[in-house]
Amino acid sequence: MDDLAPDPEFEPPSRYNTTQIGNWLRLIRLPNLLTVPGDVVIGFMVMAPTHSWATQHIWVAMAAATLFYIGGIIFNDVVDVRRDLHRNPWRPLPFGLIPIVTAEAAVFATLVLGLGLSVLNGFDSLIIGASLVVAISAYNLELKHIPWLGPLALGLCRGLSVLLGAFAVRGNPPLSAEAGRVAGAVAVYILGLSLYARFERQPRLPVWAGIAPFLGACGAIALCAPLWYTLSPGRLLVTLTLLAALAGGAFLVLVRAWRPARTGSADDLERVSAVGLLLRGLIFFQAAVVSMTGAAPLQIVVLCILLAAWPLHALMEKSFYAS
Repeated sequence: MDDLAPDPEFEPPSRYNTTQIGNWLRLIRLPNLLTVPGDVVIGFMVMAPTHSWATQHIWVAMAAATLFYIGGIIFNDVVDVRRDLHRNPWRPLPFGLIPIVTAEAAVFATLVLGLGLSVLNGFDSLIIGASLVVAISAYNLELKHIPWLGPLALGLCRGLSVLLGAFAVRGNPPLSAEAGRVAGAVAVYILGLSLYARFERQPRLPVWAGIAPFLGACGAIALCAPLWYTLSPGRLLVTLTLLAALAGGAFLVLVRAWRPARTGSADDLERVSAVGLLLRGLIFFQAAVVSMTGAAPLQIVVLCILLAAWPLHALMEKSFYAS
C-alpha cells in the first residue's frame, strides 16, 4: 500500500469540503496572502514616500513577493506531506486532494516566475529575489528542522520581501538606513512569531516560546523608533495607536499561552488561532510604517486598504486555515 495514501476512513471537517479551487486556496494559506503586499508597500514608501505609484515597478514587486510566498508555502507542505498524514491529514496534499507532482510543479513555477518578475526591476531586485529563493529552499529542505535557524530563515524571508519594495523605486537609489530598519523590524517580528508557532500544537508550550511574539513586537517597535522623531502630533498618535495594537495582540497571545504552558492543554490555542492573530498583527505594523512615512492623500488611501485587510483576514481564516 502507498504510504502517502490517505486514511480511507478519515473525513475532513465539513468546512474543508470544498471545490478544487478551494483546495488550492487552502494549500496557499489564502488569508496570509493579505499580509504580503504590505511588506513591499512599506519598503517602497520608506525609500520614496512621495514617489508616484504610476510606475510599474511597485506592482511588479508586489506580484513577485506574492509568488515567492505562495511557492514557499506549497514547498513547505510538499516537504511535510508524510508528517501531515498523521498530524494534519485533512490538508489537501496528505488527503490526496491535490497530487504531489502537481504541487511540486507549482513550487517550481511560482519561484521561477517570482525570480523572472524580480529581473524586471533591475539587478538589485534580482539579487533580493535570488536570495529569497535560496532562503525559501534552505528553510524547507533543512533549516526548518533546526531550532532557531528555521525561525530566523522565515524572518529573513519577510525582511527580504520588504527590500523587494525598497528596490522597486525608480532609479534604484542606494538602500536607506530607514528601509533597512523597517526590513529588520519585520524580520524580528516574524522571528518571534515563528518561535511561538513551532510549539503551537504541542501539549506544553515553553515559557520562552510564549513570550517570543511579544518580544518580537517590542523589538520591531524599537527598531523603528528613530522614524518617529519628525512626526507631527496627529501622525504620531496614529502611529503609536497602531503599534500599540501590534504589541497588544502579541501580549494577548502571551496571556493565552500561559494557561496551556501550565496545564498542558493546547485547546485554547487551537480555538483562538493564535498564529493567525499574530500574522494579522503584521498588518498593524505595516500601517504604522505608512503612517510614519507616507504623504497624504496617498497615505490615507494605503492606510485604509491595509486596515481593511485585518478583518478580512480574520473572516477568511474561518474557511481557510492560516497556520
